[in-house]
Amino acid sequence: MNRMINQLAIILMLLCIVFVIVFQFFISKEKKMDFIFKGFNNTSNGASVMVIKDGDILIKKGYGMADIKKKLLRMNIPITELRL
Repeated sequence: MNRMINQLAIILMLLCIVFVIVFQFFISKEKKMDFIFKGFNNTSNGASVMVIKDGDILIKKGYGMADIKKKLLRMNIPITELRL
């Protein structure tokens, strides 16, 4: 029984490693960002994201709604002005 549990643990660990490798190397940066912010939708507050590396903009995207309190029913986009 213990041997079977050990084998299942090893298989699970290998599957996790494969998932991390695929996620890291074969999925675009924008898709990764979409995965992270998938909870921001038409009914949630928004977020604007900009990723800059070596002075170059890699990702510039908005998620969720621009302003839920004021009932602004428009999507948050990269040029939405936000209060910091």
